[in-house]
Amino acid sequence: MYAYTQPFLEIVLEFHRYRRPHGSEYESHVQTLLQTVGFIPCAGGLIRWGTERNLFLTAHTDTVGEGGENRLHIQDGYLVGDGLQNIGADDSAGLVILYHLAQARPDLTLFASTGEEQGGIGSIEFCKAYSAKLPRVVISLDRRGKTSVITYQRRQRTCSDRFARQLAQMLGGAYAPDDTGIFTDSAVFKQYGSAECTNISVGYEDQHRPTERLDIGFLEWLTHRLEQLDFNYLLNLVYCE
Repeated sequence: MYAYTQPFLEIVLEFHRYRRPHGSEYESHVQTLLQTVGFIPCAGGLIRWGTERNLFLTAHTDTVGEGGENRLHIQDGYLVGDGLQNIGADDSAGLVILYHLAQARPDLTLFASTGEEQGGIGSIEFCKAYSAKLPRVVISLDRRGKTSVITYQRRQRTCSDRFARQLAQMLGGAYAPDDTGIFTDSAVFKQYGSAECTNISVGYEDQHRPTERLDIGFLEWLTHRLEQLDFNYLLNLVYCE
């Protein structure tokens, strides 16, 4: 079992306070939290521009289901709900990572989209608005489980095996390339011309269901791994292709 700290737990709870349909008043809660650490409005959501703009990390601010306040508790290291509604860990977990990276990594560009659960509305809007300045690499923080570095979404390749293997090795744990991806924002960036677009596991299970749960300790472990990662090495892989 992965351990977690009390300060990290408090941030996790705050980001999971509400279920947040696209465009709802509840979605504005997490958007406000992100703005406290430097995110600003942009086409399709919020962004924290870093000094490196050829690599984005992304998560989305909307969740599936009706809006409202969650009834949360912790069971065996997992954040769970009341068994009646999902808790929105897809993708509040990814937002928690972005929140911490915004404070630890001034070099990284971080994008929090809206409308991912409605077909990638925010990412489409962003890619159209910034079509001449899209990143080469997009890493979404929006995959269930604890092992995936996604190479295919909707049966279309979005990330090379070479890139996925290298990222998995750098992350450590049980990460490995996975060709069973469905859809997230990075797939939209691939459609608009970004080169390597993946999605990595962030520790939630049973997304969109009343049994949805999040391994809090794993999420903290992953956050620390990403805070320390040499993303320039990944970019060099792309430039050498």
